[in-house]
Amino acid sequence: MTSAAMNAMLASARRLRVALFVTLSVLLVGSTSALLWLVYNNDAKNLEQRLRQEGRSERALFESRLRASALGMQQLAAFIANLPAVQQRFLDGTRAITADDAAKADTARQSLLDALRPPLDQMRWEYGFAQLQFLYGPQARIFLRVQKPARYGDPMSARAGLIAAMQARSAQHGFELGPDFIGLHGLAPVFARENRTGAPQFIGMVEAGITLESALALMPPGDGLGYAVLLSLPEIKDRLAPDRLRQTLADRPHIGSGQILEAARGENIQALLRNPALPALMLTPGTRLVVHGGHHLLVSSFALRDYAGQRTGVVLTWRDANALVAALRNSARNNAVYAALMLLVTESLLFFGLRRVSARFETIIAGQAEILQEQATRDPLTGLYNRRTLNEVLVRESAAARRSGRPFALALVDLDHFKAINDTHGHAAGDAVLICAADIMRGHIRAQDIACRYGGEEFLLVLRDSDAGRAVALAERLRRALATASLGGLPAGRVTVSIGVAVFQPAPSETPEATLRRADEALYRAKDEGRNRVVCATAPDAA
Repeated sequence: MTSAAMNAMLASARRLRVALFVTLSVLLVGSTSALLWLVYNNDAKNLEQRLRQEGRSERALFESRLRASALGMQQLAAFIANLPAVQQRFLDGTRAITADDAAKADTARQSLLDALRPPLDQMRWEYGFAQLQFLYGPQARIFLRVQKPARYGDPMSARAGLIAAMQARSAQHGFELGPDFIGLHGLAPVFARENRTGAPQFIGMVEAGITLESALALMPPGDGLGYAVLLSLPEIKDRLAPDRLRQTLADRPHIGSGQILEAARGENIQALLRNPALPALMLTPGTRLVVHGGHHLLVSSFALRDYAGQRTGVVLTWRDANALVAALRNSARNNAVYAALMLLVTESLLFFGLRRVSARFETIIAGQAEILQEQATRDPLTGLYNRRTLNEVLVRESAAARRSGRPFALALVDLDHFKAINDTHGHAAGDAVLICAADIMRGHIRAQDIACRYGGEEFLLVLRDSDAGRAVALAERLRRALATASLGGLPAGRVTVSIGVAVFQPAPSETPEATLRRADEALYRAKDEGRNRVVCATAPDAA
């Protein structure tokens, strides 16, 4: 062997080592980057889990405080209901009303008010109540409205919960959105004896109430939590009396198109509620990080329900989350520094330890891996994605739609009378038709859309960010193109398709399987109506 040949071989070996070193270095950097991403992703998931736990804790804290305020109203009502002087005057008043003696009823009412006045200011300071009233009779008529003594006799039969409590003669407490009151209330029955030896007689109920604004003000201020209670406009319009409704709509700030701000605690509430990230959170309860005024806030949203369990609005809670975000960023920065040091050491060991390697073998392995991956995800005949890949796509797209709030559509395409093509022209011609149809579908969908072979002569198109109108228009263009094309050598028009379209709406009850069923039902309707047509399934909420 000549020197020149040897030098050439040495140079070739050096070039091979350099190429191999560079390749492995790139792989090492990539794997290190992937590891960093995995660690960061794990930290982010841990943070997300912590945020959800924080949200659940804040919800439990708020609800327990609200229950405590409502229970305080019930205790106040029970305390007043058990005062002998109150019982006697209430009994005297109801007797006078039964006897149709208005003068005696007014006297008893004034006497009851006089008996309550000495402790009233102390009770207001301690409990913060906004209303205190005495009710009697099957319609729960007002005997005495302490906050407005001149108003009495009004029937409260519109308040089903109050009537039920009177019929059961039992105490009750909770949040109420009633005809003339929005807040927390507590009810206690009043009993009195006709004489010392007689059995206790049920007279009526004492109701004490506190506004949400006062209840929030009584909550401990040092917990760092901000609160906002938003009421649903449809619920308000359905439940409030006309006068109270007009006053409420005039006094309360409107948030968006469907809610009003009833009560809040914290700074810059109005500016926070205008944050563009909050409307979605108001519609979908949960917890997320929101950037507001250069700060990260941990904002939680959950439903506000009345004492009967009906949803009446939404509650937002928030606290500063800058420390949590800073900890995540510091962790990522420290991990990056450690990874860089480890990479430097490993690269040095690789440079001095690498001697023999085959770049061609690695290329073959990489090529084989790509072929296997292609075979695992593609249909071998048409080259479209297969059924297994479709299932993964549907799971991924439904999750993305719920996060973004944007729908996607499914178009189920079926070749009409395909069995007749196979029977008449043979399976080779049928395969050629399927291949041509798949090529036309590729040419008509957008780059972001996905085409799959669903099975046999059926295909499924996943149309991202598409509503019903856009999906039907695309399906109609595809139907016309297939109907006018020469598929598999057959004359144009000999092969037509029927298409069923359904839209996945990002609602909690919607599932990819349900959307696919609707698309399949729409396809069957297209077949029943004569084939060679597009039928769109009805949205689930309009069914």
